[in-house]
Amino acid sequence: MILMLGLVAVSGANTEEAFTLDVDDDGIATALTDGLLILRHQFGFDGLSLTSGAVSSSAKRYSAEEVSSYLAENASRLDIDGSGEVTALTD
Repeated sequence: MILMLGLVAVSGANTEEAFTLDVDDDGIATALTDGLLILRHQFGFDGLSLTSGAVSSSAKRYSAEEVSSYLAENASRLDIDGSGEVTALTD
């Protein structure tokens, strides 16, 4: 389940840097910021509805565009159940 957040680094072939579950890039992967951003993104939220109240005050990646881009570029890494699809209710 996506809310089981540990700071997991996976080298990404399609990104310049390693992928981590620290979506807002504040140095800590937490359920109430990063987990919420992932869940909202998977449900199709964008703009302020994606980031409002879900980004750490020390985030380096804080705009909806930056968060959406990061998660879209790494979508395959969020397929937790290995089904080939990334869905909010199963991954």
